[in-house]
Amino acid sequence: MKNNYISLCKISILFCWSIISYAQTNTLNYIDKSYGTQGKDGLRNVLVLEDGGYLLSGWINQTSKNHVGEGYLLNIDSRGTKRWEKTISTIAGRNRITNIFKTENNGFLIVVEEFPAENDPGQVALITIDQKGTILNKRKFGNAGIDIIEIMRPSPDGGFVFVGESALKPNGDRQAWAGKLSNNLDVLWQHHIGNSGKDRFTDCTVLPDGSFVAIGYIEKKRKSSGFYDSPLMMKFDTSGNTIWSKEPKFENAGALRGIALASNHQLALVGYTRNIDGSEFDAWVGVASTEGEIIWNKTLKAPGFNNLMAVEKMPDDTFVAIGSGKNGKTSFDALLVQFSNTGDTIASQYIEKEGAQFGRVAYSIPQNSIVIGGFNSNNKSVGDQLWICTTKTPLNQSSKK
Repeated sequence: MKNNYISLCKISILFCWSIISYAQTNTLNYIDKSYGTQGKDGLRNVLVLEDGGYLLSGWINQTSKNHVGEGYLLNIDSRGTKRWEKTISTIAGRNRITNIFKTENNGFLIVVEEFPAENDPGQVALITIDQKGTILNKRKFGNAGIDIIEIMRPSPDGGFVFVGESALKPNGDRQAWAGKLSNNLDVLWQHHIGNSGKDRFTDCTVLPDGSFVAIGYIEKKRKSSGFYDSPLMMKFDTSGNTIWSKEPKFENAGALRGIALASNHQLALVGYTRNIDGSEFDAWVGVASTEGEIIWNKTLKAPGFNNLMAVEKMPDDTFVAIGSGKNGKTSFDALLVQFSNTGDTIASQYIEKEGAQFGRVAYSIPQNSIVIGGFNSNNKSVGDQLWICTTKTPLNQSSKK
């Protein structure tokens, strides 16, 4: 295992609102470390602990195969020093921990993807563990096909809402999947959205009244040939009724990947747009009303492949998004974008390191800082590893529209 010790990350400024400019600066990272094996590992969630440490969740896979692996939990202190780790394999096949929550008894609830083998039916496991990762209880739910919970969020009534994708039968078309669990983790309702293709909800945010907005994309057929992704937003009430459904118009194809709730209850959105043949991806940011109407949006054009995967509200009411991009290079760097609720300022940075970095999650922490994570490949001889990095905001450059 190779760790990246406390260091200064070399960061290059990518772009402003109307022009692309390039510069380099140094930003102090309190933690900048990689964990895991030399296989195909990944980070999907970070829980910020009361003592300033972090509980990382994801998976480790010591092979080159995609459909094997163990769920992985790693508890580190505020400096990134490992306190304990735990692998969880509830089936023979692929196990991935996608979400984690703290419970009232100082334990944790984890959400695990279970896939016995490629194209086999997969279900969701809800597992409670104690402070050291020992399994206390487990229950499963899902359909006859493939079920993946992308994101699960607590709701005001003590239950949870979830979004993801589901196939009602093995090898069937995937539909966007949304539902609600009680505080006892019973399924209260669930919906499958879409007709054919590969449709998915990627994130959701819960409103104060318990309703929630789910975002993602649906696959549509082109008039000529082939398919393309089209962004999707839906709002559900606490009983599962659809309040509204919107399909924001992008310049070409695209998808919504992250959503966060602003103090004024507007919705910060991030994702990507892409050209017709899929060879160029651009990061996209915007803000919508709680009725799903886009108030403003901006496609952040830059060379290569750039997308945003998640967004987090900061204490100053700005938003920081995390993703990855090539910046005209052959390998990926983690990409950070910070923007205001009104859309009048934006700043962005690539985090340039040896190898490739893929940003997946972002969480606000004290002192106007943010913890980001995903996975990286440090060099050609080391496979993907879990990666976590903390950095200060605001980002290094901003400009007016």
